Amino acid sequence: MPGEALIATVGVSPQIVTITLDLLIARGHKIDLVISVHTSAPAILEGIKRLDDELSAMGLSHQPALISGRNGPVDDFRTEEDATALLRTLYREMHSLKKSGRRVHLSISGGRRMMSAYALVIAQLFFEPGDKAWHLFSEPWELEGDTRMHLDPGDKAMLIPVPVLPWKDPDKVKMILSAHDDPWEAIREIENFPVMARQQRREFLQSLTQAERELVRLMAGEGLGYADIANRLSKSRQTVANQASNVYRKLSAFLSRTKGEEVKVNRAYLIHWLAPYIGREGEE
Repeated sequence: MPGEALIATVGVSPQIVTITLDLLIARGHKIDLVISVHTSAPAILEGIKRLDDELSAMGLSHQPALISGRNGPVDDFRTEEDATALLRTLYREMHSLKKSGRRVHLSISGGRRMMSAYALVIAQLFFEPGDKAWHLFSEPWELEGDTRMHLDPGDKAMLIPVPVLPWKDPDKVKMILSAHDDPWEAIREIENFPVMARQQRREFLQSLTQAERELVRLMAGEGLGYADIANRLSKSRQTVANQASNVYRKLSAFLSRTKGEEVKVNRAYLIHWLAPYIGREGEE
């Protein structure tokens, strides 16, 4: 099984990465890969070299991820193009880690504030249960300007977990992410997903007969069973059951066609798929 990985935004204090690693390892995490996302500023590159040497001595694999855009390596964030290069670098590295099946730890303490902000956006897209984002808090000493790569006895530091709220409908998000190499395209499609979902359900409901739409409204909108629906509509229970079977077959064919694979539908599936929407679309 793949091990755990740490992806870190890095600025002029590369020891943020090694101290974060020390604290994670002390918690029992089995990290064997570190990805450092950094700019090409000379002071940063010097720190990346120190970090590479230290991680090698610790027996860990290190993959520096230089932020590069259309005009080459980015040394600081001055333009929107520089920010986009950052987003794409974070997206590419996180995408690669999740495709490998690794559990991911994200350190957002190093580098410019924009780096941590964009890193959390990417975490929202990709994080699964077990993935964590961390901020390193240290006192009373300051990391900047200090050359030590690890804590000394008496130094105090702690990792503070940063909550990450993932996008809803993770299966749909995974499908969208697998189809896009560009983060902005993926984000736009995910943002539009609720609209697309409503349109899809409206299209299905409009394909039903008036009697079938009324049946679906009572099932998914009011939660009624076949017997209660039969009483409400003055029909036999068997007639309601037959109509429901027709609806299940239609929904199965509709979803199988749109998803490109067979989808089996029963009463519970239909209610789950339509209940959040039926109050509006079912009454149009």
